[in-house]
Order: sequence, then structure tokens, then C-alpha cells
Amino acid sequence: MYIFVKKEDVVDGNEYYFLGKAHYLEGIAEETTMPNEKKDNIVTMTLSMETPVKDEIYRYIIED
Repeated sequence: MYIFVKKEDVVDGNEYYFLGKAHYLEGIAEETTMPNEKKDNIVTMTLSMETPVKDEIYRYIIED
């Protein structure tokens, strides 16, 4: 699958960054709920990236 992420604090909220292709690691998925008022059901999983995320993109996304 292709992985795109959005930096949470972007003012316009329309910029997504392509991180690359990833593969689902079998047996890792877990059903849980979001920590919000609705307690929405979600599935979390671990993915393995085909190639490492570029350092400059990673730092931009995680830093304030």
C-alpha cells in the first residue's frame, strides 16, 4: 500500500506527503477505539516500509 501523511499543525490542512510503499505485517492488527467522545472503532497495525522515509520529510513531519 502507499503511505501518505499530513502534518497535524498545518494551517490549511491540505498538504499530504508521500512516504513510500509499505506492507502489512501479518498478525499485528488490533481493534481498538479512538480516545474521543464517540469512542470510534479503529484498527491499528504495524507496517514495514519498502525503503526508509527520507530524513528531511521525517523531521519536518515530527518537529513543531
